[in-house]
Amino acid sequence: MFYGWRPMGTLPPFIHNLRKPEPEDWDGTYLRAEGQTVRAEDALTLAIALRMSLDDISDVNPERDLTLEDDMPEWFSPAEKALMRDGLEEHLDEHEDTPLGILPFEFFAGDAKPNLVDFIHFCMLGEFVIA
Repeated sequence: MFYGWRPMGTLPPFIHNLRKPEPEDWDGTYLRAEGQTVRAEDALTLAIALRMSLDDISDVNPERDLTLEDDMPEWFSPAEKALMRDGLEEHLDEHEDTPLGILPFEFFAGDAKPNLVDFIHFCMLGEFVIA
C-alpha cells in the first residue's frame, strides 16, 4: 500500500454465494484461501505497486536478526515507520503461528526476490482466485 495499491477487496467465493446470498456477509479478505476472487483491476494495481517496490528490496540475502527499524527504507517518515511497526505487531498478535516475523522488504530480499517478480507477472495476467 506504500506504493499506491488501494485494495478493492475480494469478491466472495462461489460457494459463499450459495450459502449466504447477501453480499454484505463477505469481508473482502485477501488473507484466507477460501476461493475468493481478486478482480483484474485490483490485480493490475497490485502488480504496479509491487513493481515500484522492487528497487527498495535488496538483491542480497539479509541477516535474519535485524530489528524492524533496521529493515525499513531510510526514506520512510517516522509516521510511516510507526504504521509499519504497528501493522506488523498487530498481525503477529493475531497470527502467532504464522512464519511472518519480518517485514516484506526483508522477506522478499535476496533469493526470494524472483518469487515476488513472478507474482507481479502473475497479477498482470488479470483476475485470479485465492485458493
